[in-house]
Amino acid sequence: MTLPRMLQLVSSEAGLRLSSIPVPTVTSIRKEAVAFSRGVHQEKLDLMNNVKNKNGLYEVQLEFEKPELGKVEIEIFNSVGDVLFIGYSVDQNEYYVDRLTAGESDFSDTFAGRHVAPCYYNLPTVKMHLFFDVASVELFADDGRTVITEIFFPAEPYTDIIVNASVDAPITMIRGRVFELGSIW
Repeated sequence: MTLPRMLQLVSSEAGLRLSSIPVPTVTSIRKEAVAFSRGVHQEKLDLMNNVKNKNGLYEVQLEFEKPELGKVEIEIFNSVGDVLFIGYSVDQNEYYVDRLTAGESDFSDTFAGRHVAPCYYNLPTVKMHLFFDVASVELFADDGRTVITEIFFPAEPYTDIIVNASVDAPITMIRGRVFELGSIW
């Protein structure tokens, strides 16, 4: 999947940078939404608990207060143990997609791995706008300042998404929404 995008120039500490966001008409394939409000989470937060149709087609919008240390990470998985990790590392100031355990990868020695995109800016929040289909994800982070597109080959569609948090590493969510998506066809 590659969504149509709007490109724009934004000011940053490093000067003008290009940002990329999905075109507004992408909202036309949204179905029902599940919303999450502000709160501190000290255990894993299940984003899919109230999603009715777990078909692998989702739009996820998340915004968190940036923690002092560590990471903000979501875990996407299915019932056969395929797991994809997407997150932001505070220490490295970078977004990442880790597909080491995301599904089939034995066709190449270099396919599985942790792929990163550095941030050339510093914001007080972590924003992730994600689009999933059964074999890809597109991450538009921080209003399109950082963008990652990845493919993966799980044995079955991903049905669960959780935000990793614990008593030792609580996460403060500002807002979140999960949309089921329909087909473009």
